[in-house]
Amino acid sequence: MGNRNKLIIGIIIIIIAVLGIVTCCVCVSAALLTMQIPNPTLPLPPDVQLPPPLTGESGEIENPPSTPLPLPDEAAETLDALESAIIPVSDLHELGIRYRGVSPDTSRIASLVSPDYDVGTVRAFSVSNLDSDTTFDVQARLLYKTDHVYMWVEEGLSTDMDKIQKAADLFEEHTYPTDRAFFGAEWSPGVDGDPHLSILHASNLGSTVAGYFSSADSYVKAVREDSNEMEMFYIHIDKSMEIGDDFYNGVLAHEFQHMIHWYNDRNETTWMNEGCSELAMELNESMYQGELGTYDVGGSEYAYLDNPDTQLTTWPEVDLTGAASAHYGASYLFMSYFLDRFGEEATKSLVAHPENGMESVNIILDELGLPLTHEDIVADWYIANLLDSPELVDGRYGYKEIDIAEPDIDKSYTRPSNFPVDATSTVKQYGVDYIEIRGSQPVKFAFSGTSQVGLMDTDAHSGKYLWWSNREDESDSRLSRRLDLTSATHASLEFWSWYHIEEDWDYAYVVVGTTASGIIPTDLNSTDISWTILDNTTLGCTESDPNYGNLGCGITGQSNEWEKLSANLDAFTGQEVVLRFEYITDAAVNQAGMAIDDLTIVVDGNTVVEDDAETNQEDWIAEGFVRHANVLPQEWIIQLVTFGDETQVSRLLFLDGSSGEWTIPLGGQVRSAVLAISAVAPFTTEEAVYRYNLNQEP
Repeated sequence: MGNRNKLIIGIIIIIIAVLGIVTCCVCVSAALLTMQIPNPTLPLPPDVQLPPPLTGESGEIENPPSTPLPLPDEAAETLDALESAIIPVSDLHELGIRYRGVSPDTSRIASLVSPDYDVGTVRAFSVSNLDSDTTFDVQARLLYKTDHVYMWVEEGLSTDMDKIQKAADLFEEHTYPTDRAFFGAEWSPGVDGDPHLSILHASNLGSTVAGYFSSADSYVKAVREDSNEMEMFYIHIDKSMEIGDDFYNGVLAHEFQHMIHWYNDRNETTWMNEGCSELAMELNESMYQGELGTYDVGGSEYAYLDNPDTQLTTWPEVDLTGAASAHYGASYLFMSYFLDRFGEEATKSLVAHPENGMESVNIILDELGLPLTHEDIVADWYIANLLDSPELVDGRYGYKEIDIAEPDIDKSYTRPSNFPVDATSTVKQYGVDYIEIRGSQPVKFAFSGTSQVGLMDTDAHSGKYLWWSNREDESDSRLSRRLDLTSATHASLEFWSWYHIEEDWDYAYVVVGTTASGIIPTDLNSTDISWTILDNTTLGCTESDPNYGNLGCGITGQSNEWEKLSANLDAFTGQEVVLRFEYITDAAVNQAGMAIDDLTIVVDGNTVVEDDAETNQEDWIAEGFVRHANVLPQEWIIQLVTFGDETQVSRLLFLDGSSGEWTIPLGGQVRSAVLAISAVAPFTTEEAVYRYNLNQEP
């Protein structure tokens, strides 16, 4: 949430939150399956192949398992447009110059000389309460320092100096070099010219907050008024966590990784960034055997395994229910699995790569010379989470460094009375449903899934196409066009919009650009252009700014339906202007974004621009924005694991169709089976729908 990277704890659950999200950990027992499994990426030996697909009375295959359907033109077109789009990275410093009146000469560094604070120094800090979204100042005293760490404690709070010293020494001697060696270096000496990191121990940060990193502190106050102008993170002093305990030490490792990642790849997807921070806790825990303390990874993996139908590739908005727990667990397990399978150097390359999310996984696999895609890895990961048997095959079906619990089974059909089955269900993109089947006779399995899925939970206002802001953390998407109002007296804008924007953290704006000469240069991002955010009440925007992220009158929250918005442009007549829609996101969490359709511009009673998005008008310059028909290809991965004297894994569907029929060979040596059904569509958080039938054969 926002660019407050929060770590959150609860009374019964352990909660780990970063960049503003919550994770909880529910402890369940772990069990290992030690069975032999053939390599699923190679042809299975004849004696372990599944029986052929079901045949009808004519002997011809009915609904064969690999029946690729031609993609609708719009779905393929949308996918291509999204893969080709380049989303600009947001820069608070540049945005401050553009919209907050910050001088272009303003330095990005608050001081070139290190303050090198003395122990005993007292200074003010701006801190946030994440329950109330309020910001306030506290006075804190520097109690201890090392070569790279300042330990600040809010005045009036009781502390144990021995614990302060041990915690700081552990961070200095182990956490600091371990995180840096694996994930890279933070900005140093940074915005304050000081190589020290500050750790502020404070109260009243929120009822469920354990700690957070805020990238706002790495900007000067002229750009971000709540900045403390130092590289730092915050630790909540309450009864849930003590300075120097294993969870505290894990939190520091976690938050330091966020600081490093922000400096090196600030628009990394939240899920991968969080996975790296969870992995930092594991790395520190496994590599340190000294006397200064221990580390706790937190246990978020239990929350994911309790709900494996969690989308790996997204992150939810913050709430106090622990909704993000499973997302922390998913991202952590995926990164831990990648490290186990491909090793330290490959994982370091993945972390350091400027591409984001699954695209960076694809690139690293290609650089390793492996004939694999991220879908291959995700498919094997689902089975590893089911079996956790790293000694089998080449280790792809388990974890070497950690033991995990058994995942939740979505449906179980274990009695003859359960059959026949005719069920419809949903699964999240990059989530998985495990379906257990037991019996003494073969079972016919038929599957049919949707072949396409929406990008957003809406349709175009009219026709098929719309303009969409795209979605990514730390992004600044823009849709711009020149407009000649030189001879105009009156001008107005009208458009329809649907939006779901992280409320009070991310904002969309309608902006007009002008120049002193009245002539717009060719480069619409020229510094010669001055920008004005429109604040018409008919735009549905707000000037409320609880988290210091609103640059003017911003559109935020959720519309739930298409809204008709408008703006008076009379103040800009008599010159050439730029009309721009701009969508700016912060460091963590993004929602579906903003859609625009059926736009008109009227000048002196005449409609000069009319765009229903059904055709691509070349006057628009899209930077991050994409014109699309709100439909993507829906692909499926269906795998079967059979248990008996041996365990066999087969891929029934792998990105090559949406329906099929097979026989599950229960009976004899095969006592039970588990189907793993997963949906794969990038860019969207819309669920996939499927139907399946299970019938016992005589």
